[in-house]
Amino acid sequence: MRFFKLALLLCLFISFNLIAQKDSLETKTYDELRTLIGGLEKEEINFDLINYYLRKAEKERNIEQQFAAKSLFIEASIWDRNFDRAQDSLKPLRNFSSQHELAPQTVSSLFRIGVAYFYQGLLGKALDIYNEALAISEEIKDKKIQHKLLLQIGYIRSSIGDHTEAIDIYNKSLDVLDDSDFEAIELEKANAQSYYYLSLTFTDIKKGDSASYYIEKALKLTQKEKDSCRRKYFLRSKANIQLLNNDLSNAENNLKKAFKLCQPSSKGDTLVFYKDLGEVYLAKKEYKKAQRYIQDAIDIYQVKEGEEGFMDDYYKLLAKAYKHTGDIEKSNFYLEKYINTVAQFNKIKDTVNQSLKLKEVEDFKNELSTIKQEKNLTQAHLNYLFLGASIIVLLLLAVLLRFYRNKKKNEEKFEALLQKIENNNELERITDSKDQVLEEKSSNDVPEETKQNILQGLKKLEEKEYFLRQDCNSYNVARKINTNTSYLSKVVNSHFGKNFNTYINDLRINYAIVRLKNDVIFRSYSIQSIAEEVGYKSADSFSKYFKLNTGLNPSFYIKEIKNIA
Repeated sequence: MRFFKLALLLCLFISFNLIAQKDSLETKTYDELRTLIGGLEKEEINFDLINYYLRKAEKERNIEQQFAAKSLFIEASIWDRNFDRAQDSLKPLRNFSSQHELAPQTVSSLFRIGVAYFYQGLLGKALDIYNEALAISEEIKDKKIQHKLLLQIGYIRSSIGDHTEAIDIYNKSLDVLDDSDFEAIELEKANAQSYYYLSLTFTDIKKGDSASYYIEKALKLTQKEKDSCRRKYFLRSKANIQLLNNDLSNAENNLKKAFKLCQPSSKGDTLVFYKDLGEVYLAKKEYKKAQRYIQDAIDIYQVKEGEEGFMDDYYKLLAKAYKHTGDIEKSNFYLEKYINTVAQFNKIKDTVNQSLKLKEVEDFKNELSTIKQEKNLTQAHLNYLFLGASIIVLLLLAVLLRFYRNKKKNEEKFEALLQKIENNNELERITDSKDQVLEEKSSNDVPEETKQNILQGLKKLEEKEYFLRQDCNSYNVARKINTNTSYLSKVVNSHFGKNFNTYINDLRINYAIVRLKNDVIFRSYSIQSIAEEVGYKSADSFSKYFKLNTGLNPSFYIKEIKNIA
């Protein structure tokens, strides 16, 4: 009963507060509303204000501002980690853009959406969005946004280890600048940015000479630049190159010089700077200093659960520092964290934020006196509020019930899968899909000797785990076992009762099931990395076939395996 009273009073307060705000909001310009909404990276995003922004634009029939509001809603949903809602809203946004010919606005919008996905660790989705934006920017010949997009795309490709492709993309960004109408200062800044990204990639692949060449070009272009904070990043990059070349004193000096030029602007900036300095001290065998800087960086930043997957270098360095200072307990602690740095992207959507609830209750108490002074509501209004509160409670209960039911079903599926693994010694027997519609129903026209050769060839390729390669397709397999794709398809269909692609997917998923159960380090990989390890190009494809074979999401399977390990 007390809960219902609190819920009622809270609803009353919100209703009155909205009425009180209505007049003041109506006088705001779109720029002022955007300022009120604030940065989307914060923990609490004001979706009510974003919806008001959209309603205002619709009421005024302002097409561009309607588009801006819809785009803002998608960005906010991504920062809020509501990825399904963001994905569902993308298609209507594209349709709206196409209907009203908003190509320039669409490119800028997609760029920001890609950035949001990037900072949430969804590099695959970010890459898709960036490539979509790049295609549009090329159509409308917007060189400035093309350059930005190429840098972002190159950085993602470099992050996933595709350094050669990243270098080609960065060089393409320089080609774009050669054929642009940038002003001289803009052109220098853009060229410096491309050189900077090239130096990062060459540093990653430990080509110190090339990395030094490009960072020096970047620094030369920014000698007269007033933006000392941009030069700070370039100096840090130079320090990392010097660390690579074991030039430790100059690396330390350049890091300190960068710090003086422009002190860290955020906790994230501090985290990276302290890590770089700690790494230098670790190389100099000044282990206490290294330990202090890296530990301070982590303590100041306060790593969130969803960011753990990006902390592997930090935990690894800290484990080494503690090891050398003799603190074995802490060394083991951070070594374990290093092993288990897996991004947690599938949080429960409706998790209640306890601190937010406490804040709401506190705000409610502070506003009680104001609420009492407002005009009395009619009995009908009270009834509607009671009804609304009751519906909300029932919906919450329904959501919770559905969640626990799904959880129970998944646990039962997991137990059944685990039993299969324990009861079967042969890999192919854990899951065995069958296709109802086969490409080739009969193999009667395939000579028996050829059929046996094909089956033996497939067995050898299975033993060599050829199916884990991303170029494993019917053409390459047929070539490997000296046959043609037609014979191969017919034999696979008739012998295994499935099409070739299903045959390969079954092998990959079975391999993943067993290896995830037995290999603790493999379980620490991100879903994208696991997907690539077993032959898929994207995490989405891997997750789709894993669930098709097991009824479980890979993340749930990994979590349950960890619980019993």
